[in-house]
Amino acid sequence: MAFCSKCGNNIDDNAQFCSSCGAVVSGSVQVGTQQPQQSFNNTTIYPPGYEPKRWLTALLLCILLGSFHRFYVGKIGTGILMTILMLAALGFIAVGVPLIIGYFTWWLIDLILLCTGQFKDKRGFPLKRGKI
Repeated sequence: MAFCSKCGNNIDDNAQFCSSCGAVVSGSVQVGTQQPQQSFNNTTIYPPGYEPKRWLTALLLCILLGSFHRFYVGKIGTGILMTILMLAALGFIAVGVPLIIGYFTWWLIDLILLCTGQFKDKRGFPLKRGKI
């Protein structure tokens, strides 16, 4: 089974056009691919069985706990690196000023991406906004 790349509706594997929006099926997306699809009302359509990460949870983790939002969205490697830099910035590890500036710059960029809805999880999907 595939999804239409324009409207996100299910389409038959042998179809040449989407029965919902009329788009050519050559750009259809198979179930299980990494790319999120946008529906006609700009809401993300996630693959079946995929539980998206919550935007508000990630935002609160970023604001209150520094680097823990990266663990939440599945970015473990960069989460560990950012945590080490965070500990350095808080004075638990003695390092130079450039690393401290690097942490705060990285944190600020992540915060801006979260606030603007551009932050993605490990699989490349946007975080889910709306009702919890």
